[in-house]
Amino acid sequence: MTKKDLIPFLPLLPVAAGFLAGALSGQPIIGIIVFAATFPGVISQIYPIYRDYMMNNPQNLWFKRKLYGWGWTPVKWQGWLTVFAYAAAVAFIVTKIDRNSHSVSDALIRSIIPLGVLTVVFIIILFKKGETPRWQWGKDSE
Repeated sequence: MTKKDLIPFLPLLPVAAGFLAGALSGQPIIGIIVFAATFPGVISQIYPIYRDYMMNNPQNLWFKRKLYGWGWTPVKWQGWLTVFAYAAAVAFIVTKIDRNSHSVSDALIRSIIPLGVLTVVFIIILFKKGETPRWQWGKDSE
């Protein structure tokens, strides 16, 4: 196993250290302090790798493939705006439907079509304005 293989798991180290410190000391505040003290060091190791990958965008795509796993991540302001607009639209639909529904089943039935259409439109935008998605574990060697 190489360092490249371990990079996605680095953020778990401060979480585990904080959890263990809090559990062993019996005081959750100790765990929070340990987490807060170790998290910046881990992020300083990971951030340059992600920044370099995201900034290398000669095609001006709104979304690039995730560096680890499958899916997209926004890299331009248009991509971030699309994500926030989608989240706001989902919140609006859910609160509007919930306010006018009489039961849980009524709310679910009335939300399936609007949320489905919204999600399909969002995925179409991701495919049109982003890289072709595929499983990726680290930077390509190409």
